Amino acid sequence: MCEESSMTVTRPLGRDSYIDFFKGFMILWVIHIHTVYWSGHSYIPENVRQLTLLADVPIFFFISGYLTKPSAFYPCLLKTVKTFVRIYLEYIIISCILLAAVLLVKVLISGWGQPDFLLAIRSMLLVIPHGELWDSIQVYNGSLWYIRVYLSLLVVVPLLLGIRLFYESKVQVLFFVLLVTILFPQEYSKQPFLFSSAGSVSFYLVFFIGGIIFREQENYLVTKLFALQIGLSLLLGLIVFVSDGYQLDIQKYKFPPATQYLIYSLLLVHLFIMLKRRFIHNPENHTCRLYFLLHWCGVNTFKIYLFQGFACSIPYFFIDSLVATINPGILYFFLLSFNIGFTLLLTYLYNITINTFMNRTDIRFSQSTP
Repeated sequence: MCEESSMTVTRPLGRDSYIDFFKGFMILWVIHIHTVYWSGHSYIPENVRQLTLLADVPIFFFISGYLTKPSAFYPCLLKTVKTFVRIYLEYIIISCILLAAVLLVKVLISGWGQPDFLLAIRSMLLVIPHGELWDSIQVYNGSLWYIRVYLSLLVVVPLLLGIRLFYESKVQVLFFVLLVTILFPQEYSKQPFLFSSAGSVSFYLVFFIGGIIFREQENYLVTKLFALQIGLSLLLGLIVFVSDGYQLDIQKYKFPPATQYLIYSLLLVHLFIMLKRRFIHNPENHTCRLYFLLHWCGVNTFKIYLFQGFACSIPYFFIDSLVATINPGILYFFLLSFNIGFTLLLTYLYNITINTFMNRTDIRFSQSTP
């Protein structure tokens, strides 16, 4: 983004500890969501699964907006292009690693079998990996909708933030995008927009602009007004809940994103703001291991998001044999621990490999420079 994106860009200095901590918790929660929806569909109650979606990825778009500083068009365009390239290249690198691992396992187990390798590569480059090889890690492709929306949204950012009028009209722009999201017909929302759809980009742009507005108004936020906003958000959520027959049915509003999903997602946005205000006014020394783990996860959110798609796909190969023999609670805890543990292990090993490679490259470059 023009300053930093919530899941990709790392600032070496001046990081916001609360942002990293919150992102770290949320990315682990994403693994939890994929555990109960992908490897827990057969034994976890539906209402429990729906409840997990009250905390979901729209908050990452809000944080991206919060971490974005509006600037002139050309500097913003340059930074956005760099961010786009950085995100896309890291996605390609990790995808190639995972594709090689899948291909190796397939060869060792059943031989070459003439997989459509060119289809796997072409679809990977388009951020919609499919085919025989990718189908064996279903959660990976299922998770990439976020990356497709994020990359597509990046195209809009310099046009939006580079317009001088935007500096004084952010609230008006927010409501305009919100109206477009709500009122435009379903046919429009399904129209392709780069890697994603116009409806998805406009929907998550609402959260992105909201983050920008909150950053500018954070120090002037009146407690009574904020309490009113929370009350209104809860009321709207209750109205949606009652209209659905007193049951949560968030999943059907998520793809494609609908107004009901926006209302439910605003609850987490308000929680983020409320906790951030408390964190600022009550600074503490955080020394526990859990804090450092969540902070590390927050710094490596994008890598974790990609690797969890691979890790959460593995239970598919043995889940059927476990459901009939293991207590559902124990099975849930086992699968969640496996998905989180294996994801963090892959991310850690990837970081070590990349850092080692970069250090050796720096050494060779310095030795060859007169």
